[in-house]
Amino acid sequence: PLRPYIDNLDCLPFPDKELYYEIVPKYRNGYTIITRRGCPNRCSYCHTTIWQMRYPEEKKRIRLRSIENVFQELSLAKKKYNFRLLRINDDLFTYDKNWLKEFSLRYEKEIGVPLYCFGSPSTINENVIKYLKKAGCYQLCLGVQSINMKIRKEILHREDSNEQIKEAITLCRKYRIRCVADNIIG
Repeated sequence: PLRPYIDNLDCLPFPDKELYYEIVPKYRNGYTIITRRGCPNRCSYCHTTIWQMRYPEEKKRIRLRSIENVFQELSLAKKKYNFRLLRINDDLFTYDKNWLKEFSLRYEKEIGVPLYCFGSPSTINENVIKYLKKAGCYQLCLGVQSINMKIRKEILHREDSNEQIKEAITLCRKYRIRCVADNIIG
């Protein structure tokens, strides 16, 4: 049967990555974390759309871990693995601007290693890019999926405009954050 929907992500234990690092020791240089689950969008190709269909009664499409919980995990991982790079594997790390602002202020002081994350052009503005830069973001992967706006809207169900994509890339360049465009081909 379908497991219960977990609303409070802070109740989940931190992942044990020891076995993974034993098998591939060079991966100890980096650490991967998930700070939230879900997305407000309903893109046709995405796993979060499937989860939204599996839990139709749940109205909360994005569930965030608390800042405190995220920093507890990062602090423990930094002591245990001494990682030199952080990959934030959220589908949409740039979604909550207030959360991101608080994260960037603490991250710079408490963790201070370069990070990589994912975002959507519709969630990018100058403040978001400034927060990412302050936190040490060196690369942002933008969910573009297609340069053809008709395909984006009608097939992929992406609402990002060409102007939003252009603005997000321009801001990344301005603040010297490497920008990678995630594309679906075929």
